[in-house]
Amino acid sequence: MDGDTHTFTYPTLKLLDYTVEELEEQRDLSILLPFYLLKLRKRVQSARTPEKRQELAGQMKELVEKLTEAVERGERNGSLDKSDMRTLIALMGKLYDNLYKGYPEFEEANEMVDDLVGE
Repeated sequence: MDGDTHTFTYPTLKLLDYTVEELEEQRDLSILLPFYLLKLRKRVQSARTPEKRQELAGQMKELVEKLTEAVERGERNGSLDKSDMRTLIALMGKLYDNLYKGYPEFEEANEMVDDLVGE
């Protein structure tokens, strides 16, 4: 160690302050798309009744559709290669399963994710 103090500056961002479209537009941020599933996590966890979770089920389905379309567009327009696309889809499936798979109200979204990852 030389005893000097070094300061490093790293850019940060709050993922959920961005829209899916904004992440998709910035090629370097498309890798974060699967983590956008975190957007509804707190609301789902605090929804104590099946009725409240059912209200969120439609939003979850829309979010899964939007993320899937963004990843597929990235592959079509060349910003993601096939390997990247498969990796993002696999990560999205794992994260979704860990966060939301146990909620029966999300059956449609569960099926969409299962179809997407090929289960």
